[in-house]
Amino acid sequence: MKAYLFGVTPVEEAFLKEWQDQHPDDEISYTHSPLTADNLELAKGFEAVSTQQEEPLTASDLKPLAAGGVKHLALRKVGADNIDLEAAAKYGITVANVPAYSPRAIAENGLTGAMYLLRKWGYYHRKMRRGDFTRSTELMSDEIFNQTVGIVGLGRIGAAAAEMYHALGARVIGYDLKPLAAGGVKHLALRKVGADNIDLEAAAKYGITVANVPAYSPRAIAENGLTGAMYLLRKWGYYHRKMRRGDFTRSTELMSDEIFNQTVGIVGLGRIGAAAAEMYHALGARVIGYDPVYNASLEPFLDFVDFETLIKESDIVQVHIPLTPENKGMFSANEFAKMKDDAILVNQSRGELVDTAALIVALKYHEIGGAALDVLEGEEKIFGRKFEDVGSLPDEYTELINLPNVVMSPHSAYYTKMAVKNMFFQSMTDIERTLSGKKAFFKVN
Repeated sequence: MKAYLFGVTPVEEAFLKEWQDQHPDDEISYTHSPLTADNLELAKGFEAVSTQQEEPLTASDLKPLAAGGVKHLALRKVGADNIDLEAAAKYGITVANVPAYSPRAIAENGLTGAMYLLRKWGYYHRKMRRGDFTRSTELMSDEIFNQTVGIVGLGRIGAAAAEMYHALGARVIGYDLKPLAAGGVKHLALRKVGADNIDLEAAAKYGITVANVPAYSPRAIAENGLTGAMYLLRKWGYYHRKMRRGDFTRSTELMSDEIFNQTVGIVGLGRIGAAAAEMYHALGARVIGYDPVYNASLEPFLDFVDFETLIKESDIVQVHIPLTPENKGMFSANEFAKMKDDAILVNQSRGELVDTAALIVALKYHEIGGAALDVLEGEEKIFGRKFEDVGSLPDEYTELINLPNVVMSPHSAYYTKMAVKNMFFQSMTDIERTLSGKKAFFKVN
């Protein structure tokens, strides 16, 4: 075997010597430098190249390697996302990783971090650096056997982690699509609309159908958005804060307008967007809408316009469009600059549709008038939790909460009695249909 190793560390050198002692006929050369366009000539005449690096290897790197005789690229790590696999195949280079070098190494490192935090070592360490060696009630910790540990992903590493926590006495629960399928699961019923947190490709691979509940109550979401818009339009938040300070006067700057004088732009005209359009139309507003798909049945309620026209003409912009890779960040500094300086943005769809940092700037410097937000970027780490210390919140959340021209709710637009009931029953109906050999009404994969 003729192989050239790139990026060899001092620790690896000892293992390389051990290998060469056991395989004296192998011709192996190496360098401490990672493989780059500047040194790939070193591999000329070798059959195989081995590397452990995060730097990308593109077609322009792989082509000359192949021309120099390289037929195999051995990665001394798990991830291969920095390798242009399509180009490697094109040039006849096989690529292999080491997916199971030591699952316990990763699992053990995670357990170490969890235990460090659970037992409050960091807090005590900082106290002691300040000269405070006392114990305190708020730093009393719990023991691992009283904890429930959830493992997301039960491959080699996840399985190793589960074994470790179990051995320490913790209750261990786990989630993974593959073992779900192995356990006989054929259908995954989501009691919500969004399926962007599900690996649909993996679900299909393992024979699991996934269904959502896209129409549990369009009015619930639309109505919540309208409520936020009206709250901001009629300046309730400003007045409430004034009155809490004992100021019960009216003021010219808080004179508001009426909804029938407003132009409301609906972005996304599916079930929810259509319901919103009908509501605003019923209140007397001029309604305009943007959606790539034209729906003639909505003409009695709105005028179809392009996106540019909508953001320029609307006093209220209400978003009800699904998140895709193409529309992520569709509301950014560029869009806010084109909106009216007193326009209200209502987002009831997905937080990632809006560039939060740009939104904060637009609100603080009055590029737009206000925002009613039921969703935010990164909400999965925040919404659904209660924070005793609001100082631990991300800065963007704290800023938005404290702006007088913002009203927020924690992804609860759907949370009505009718909607929750419909979500449950539609989900159960699809489970029943799937298990009886029928097609799910709301299959998403």
